[in-house]
Amino acid sequence: MSLVEDVAKNDRDTMDWFKGSSDQSCLCKGLKVLLIDDDVKLHLLFKDYLAGFGGELISHLSGQNVEEQVSKIAPDLVLLDIMLPEISGFDLLASLKSSYQRLPVIIISARDDVFDRVFGLESGADDYLAKPFSPRELMARIKAVLRRSVLMEPGAYLPKGYLVNGELSLDLAKMTLDRQGQSANLTVAEFNVLKLLMERPGRVYSREEIIEAVFGQKYSVSPRNIDVHIRRLRIILEQIGAENLIKTLRGGGYCWVGGV
Repeated sequence: MSLVEDVAKNDRDTMDWFKGSSDQSCLCKGLKVLLIDDDVKLHLLFKDYLAGFGGELISHLSGQNVEEQVSKIAPDLVLLDIMLPEISGFDLLASLKSSYQRLPVIIISARDDVFDRVFGLESGADDYLAKPFSPRELMARIKAVLRRSVLMEPGAYLPKGYLVNGELSLDLAKMTLDRQGQSANLTVAEFNVLKLLMERPGRVYSREEIIEAVFGQKYSVSPRNIDVHIRRLRIILEQIGAENLIKTLRGGGYCWVGGV
């Protein structure tokens, strides 16, 4: 069954589910989603689908001029197919995250192997959803990503100040990590995981505890996803000259050892 057929099949049940939840309706009202995919039918279907909840779908059928489009329309979230004809979706993802590190991006792709999923997350994607998928799952993923994103309500959930640990300073507003003039941008997931660890130096968090604290029970995240985020954070720390600050305890989890 194709994605379009699957969405159409589940459309009635999903619409009823969303209409019964004021939380879902409020989240979608005024939401602008940029869909980058060369499947015209998918664009047409989701345009009407989101409009039913007060949201807006902006269509982009190729990988060209995407950053110009993002700058122009300021979307709340991007849905990105990595199998684009003109450019690799992974390259486009890297470019987007370089320019707009806090812009939530969900990869939607027919490529469902572990390598693509892991590579997508390591490249900065906030989630990865394989086609075909149910519309209910897609909207649940969008909701979860936006709840973790400062872009859900610009400035509303943006914490102020810094979290300082030794020579490291985590900017809670800009979502950057700084050390002696060197700065690194973080994705939403990386920022939230690092903040959790830095707030309690020496405290061991299991993978399940990190998932619960950062993503919540309703969001489908595997322990493997946590390992990916930790590996990315270690690389970032090494790049700014701060190594060996996240310790792995076999069978236990992870802890921040800086400042202990």
